[in-house]
Amino acid sequence: MSENILITGASGFVGTHFVEYLKKNNVNYGAFTDNILSGYEFNNYGKVDAIVHLAGLAHNKACTDKEIYEVNTQGAIRLAQKAKNYGVKRFIFMSSTAVYGSASQLAVDENTPLALHTSFAKSKYEAELGI
Repeated sequence: MSENILITGASGFVGTHFVEYLKKNNVNYGAFTDNILSGYEFNNYGKVDAIVHLAGLAHNKACTDKEIYEVNTQGAIRLAQKAKNYGVKRFIFMSSTAVYGSASQLAVDENTPLALHTSFAKSKYEAELGI
């Protein structure tokens, strides 16, 4: 059974590696190319069985805290809700280990305490809660 996967952030750091993996494994996918904050329709992408949400603002000092929140939190929550309303069966949200603070830890699990030290980390965590 083949699924049609729509990927946000396909041209980003994680997205390019994920797309490479999908291509190697002959998986049907499309890249979400609309602005996550503006009006978009999933039917413009054909049949969508799953969305892998990799898009977000990170490591960009030109972005304000407000812009980071709008894209990473509000945009992700709206995207998930719209996907649900459209009938998408799966929504996979890529958060970030940044919610646990610095990269000094090698492994995290459900008992690892949060350390929301940056706007990026806070925005990802708030999206997790909202989704």
